[in-house]
Amino acid sequence: MITTKYALAKAVVDLIISIELSVGEDLSHGVAAGITDPVKELLGGTSREVRDDLGQLFRVVAQDEGIPARREAAVDLADTIGATGSGDDSSTSSTADRVLAKAFMRLMNSVELADDEDFDPDTAIKIMEAVSGYLAHVVPEEVRQDLVPLFREVAEGEDDPAHRELAADFPEAIGLVPED
Repeated sequence: MITTKYALAKAVVDLIISIELSVGEDLSHGVAAGITDPVKELLGGTSREVRDDLGQLFRVVAQDEGIPARREAAVDLADTIGATGSGDDSSTSSTADRVLAKAFMRLMNSVELADDEDFDPDTAIKIMEAVSGYLAHVVPEEVRQDLVPLFREVAEGEDDPAHRELAADFPEAIGLVPED
């Protein structure tokens, strides 16, 4: 059964792996790191409880992955989040759902805002469409309905002006709700 947390964890893992596997002809290592490293820091900067939850989720996603290289990358991500965590263990204000929603939105918006000279636009579009298509068409309706208010809540807290503009219509942009 696909839950909200699982859907978000899979989407985050898919985005990070797709971005990192695009290094080379479509994307420089520095640009990829500039997109994924802040998100990894966000994921690792949570409470121990949330990091443990995320690590378990990423391992489940890895087990469900059919491509060995992607499975290995998902396990590496789970290990990285747990090993590099520097969050305040007493903090429980962020839930795994909220952290994953924020990570997903940051990744998608960073890919969207990437300079065409730094990240091949066709590759960026393919990555974003594949992951947003998963959320918009594969996950069950009740999970999609849970994602919309979660993304809206995260959008309200967005500090970066460029990301804030994209975040305002994020659920519509990724196909979770029809655009007005």
